[in-house]
Amino acid sequence: MSEGLQGFTEAMRTMDKLVDVGTAKMEQVLEYVLREMCNYAKRNGPFEDHTANLRNSIGINFTHMKQWKASESGIEELRTLRSEMEKPVLEHEGNNVWGYLYAGMEYAIHVERLDGYWVLQGAIDFYEPALNQIFRQRLRIQPSDLRR
Repeated sequence: MSEGLQGFTEAMRTMDKLVDVGTAKMEQVLEYVLREMCNYAKRNGPFEDHTANLRNSIGINFTHMKQWKASESGIEELRTLRSEMEKPVLEHEGNNVWGYLYAGMEYAIHVERLDGYWVLQGAIDFYEPALNQIFRQRLRIQPSDLRR
């Protein structure tokens, strides 16, 4: 009886480790996708950005962006915060995890709605067909992952 219980206990520990590793890898993949979409939007947005304000306001750290107000701050402040804005911040609620791809300039929505232009939607449309494959490739769990 003791050996059976010990085997069960070990199986439960392995299952807990599998859940922990799977959760960590899921978050890593989500962060990767957010970074890729952010970079794609900045590089490929089909709009002329005379001041660089709109492109510099594209980010994935919504927590930090909520503190920055375009109407109250200069673009130099935004440029200095650029690396911070490009660090993904994930939010958790129960078993759900998500992040944000956003444009911090208030006029971004108006550019997004113009025919032939996009600020964020083009990046979303570009990556959406590949998401299943990206998650499948990057979510692989190896036996060595469970020994760490």
